[in-house]
Amino acid sequence: MAGRDHHLEDEWTIYMCPQSVYKLVPQFDRVLFEILRQDPQGHVVLLEARYPQWTRQLRTRLQQTINSTEMWNRVHFRPRVGGSDAFLKLLSVADVVLHPFPFGGSKTSADALLLGLPLVAMKTPFLRSRMAYSFYLHMDMLDCVASTEDEYIAIALRLGTDAVYRSDVRANMLSRAVRRSIHTTALRAAAENASSSAVATKVTLNLSTPHQAFYKGVQVDLVQVPGLVGEYGVTAGHTPIISQLKPGVIAVHEERDKVVKKFFTAGGFAFTHADSTTDIAAVELIKVEDIDASAAEAGVQKYKQALEQAADGTPEKVEAQIAYETHLALVAALASA
Repeated sequence: MAGRDHHLEDEWTIYMCPQSVYKLVPQFDRVLFEILRQDPQGHVVLLEARYPQWTRQLRTRLQQTINSTEMWNRVHFRPRVGGSDAFLKLLSVADVVLHPFPFGGSKTSADALLLGLPLVAMKTPFLRSRMAYSFYLHMDMLDCVASTEDEYIAIALRLGTDAVYRSDVRANMLSRAVRRSIHTTALRAAAENASSSAVATKVTLNLSTPHQAFYKGVQVDLVQVPGLVGEYGVTAGHTPIISQLKPGVIAVHEERDKVVKKFFTAGGFAFTHADSTTDIAAVELIKVEDIDASAAEAGVQKYKQALEQAADGTPEKVEAQIAYETHLALVAALASA
């Protein structure tokens, strides 16, 4: 692709996997190794993690699989970019985009397809890696969807090494009106499904941890969710959305501005369906009024010290970082109560 920046050469074939590093499990390492081994012009581009020690851990692990100096020199980590425009500019330099498994992405996949970039996907049995596959289903185009690791590698390599084929795939993608297929058609189908019954006037909430159900099919007016990429509120008729949770407060408005219950969560996932049913699976939940303020503040100091003392790139460093941020969020939850 001509006119590249981000210190990537025009003559390279760029295989980009623009996902958070925690989605890159060891099973996926073999894919990157085989691409580099079989395509001498291939270069793999990954994004740096939010925390430098996470990036260092991934580098260390990958080097155990990609143990050739020549191949390792064709692995590039690029800084995270803020804002959609900057991300799309980075994504656009790719020749082939790799959708990892068994954990994939949704918005990133849609962005790649809307840019007409060949996106290699794996058909898996789990929702967490079926988003790209579902987009391709709506496009009625499965050329880039694999059922096995070997097939995934073969598809990626053909797209990377055969420029004519890659161009044909891109033209085919764009000719299928990707914007309409991914967004309009999918949302229209969701709306039709929702309209087949009475229009929702409330959110049906299911809120639980592995050991306890706090809400089960309860009608509420509003749920405020601490999404990983930003907090948001869910009311009746909300667009379907899947979000990972960050440490923070889930506020349940059983009656708007009258009955509000607040729960602190350390993390989890939220899924709002087309009929306004919202499922929230949390790692753990505690009522904000039950938080021990002194213990939360002591935890901030304890884990700040542990974070400063732990060696970079160690599990202890990562654990301290997570605990420190969780206790900061606990203190913030009390301050906003």
